[in-house]
Amino acid sequence: MQVRTGEQDVAGRRIVARLWPCAGHPASAGFQFDPVERRFLTAAKRGPAADPAEPEAWRSAVRRAPFGPVLVGPAGPGGEAAVAYRAAAEGAALAGRGVYLLDPVAGALPARGERSFVVLLTVRPDQDVPSALPAAAALGHPAGVLFPLLPDWTDDPTLLDGAVQRVAASGASFACGIVTADDGAARRTMVEARAELDPGAGDDFFERVHHGEWAAGLEEARRSVEESCARLKMAAIPPRAAGLAEPLGNSRAAGRLEERAEAFAASDEHRASRYRAAVRWIDESDRDLAAIFREGNFRKVFPFPEEIAAEAETFFRERP
Repeated sequence: MQVRTGEQDVAGRRIVARLWPCAGHPASAGFQFDPVERRFLTAAKRGPAADPAEPEAWRSAVRRAPFGPVLVGPAGPGGEAAVAYRAAAEGAALAGRGVYLLDPVAGALPARGERSFVVLLTVRPDQDVPSALPAAAALGHPAGVLFPLLPDWTDDPTLLDGAVQRVAASGASFACGIVTADDGAARRTMVEARAELDPGAGDDFFERVHHGEWAAGLEEARRSVEESCARLKMAAIPPRAAGLAEPLGNSRAAGRLEERAEAFAASDEHRASRYRAAVRWIDESDRDLAAIFREGNFRKVFPFPEEIAAEAETFFRERP
């Protein structure tokens, strides 16, 4: 069983653990873009297969992780993999966690919980809409798409705008662009993945990736996805996954502060890091902070600057 604990980010949302059911089984292609690592991974690097079919096994493992939402996935192919994926999702929800479901196949989707699951589908804008998107929407799960943004491959604003329109028509409630990492290993696997998935790309792509300047272009592509979403009245960040063991007011405030952190990420990383620290503090709190706010004691216990405290209090006043 693969359960990796540790704080990470997926599309602007904090996760504290990742469950890998049947992670080692190869997907339809040898390379798969991972929105947490923000790079292509091969099947061998995604970890060994692990397929407990009972939710209780996953529940016990998740309960040992720090408190906060968790990520399950991606799913492997085949019926056994779907059973393991669903068991991992249900076990994490039984542990009281909010659960992000990364790249499930339609047959692996659990039934809708009261407030547990958010479906994230990694799709290049030049790919077809996966069947799991309308399936998730039909089950009532918040579902949307994460577009890998890759230089001279998936970063054309017109291509992205068309993709946003297609996924919106298929039931997506959000879409966002994930800018690829730019370290040497990420660049190397990007070139290898392009060669496998699009052999006609040629040497120009190699030169662009390894010797070009493309960070600003990818940021522009990310903003173009946000603009397309705004025009279609879609969210440009997934909703926060909320578990039943988490007070709803805490989850709502943490989710909105995550969005504030994401808004500052490109322009003021220090400010964004303060918001992320506040999210971590709320996640780890074992108290109903909305109740403490109503008692007038929230600022006595919240160890963050006035700006963040005032915003958190605004979120506690909101209705679910």
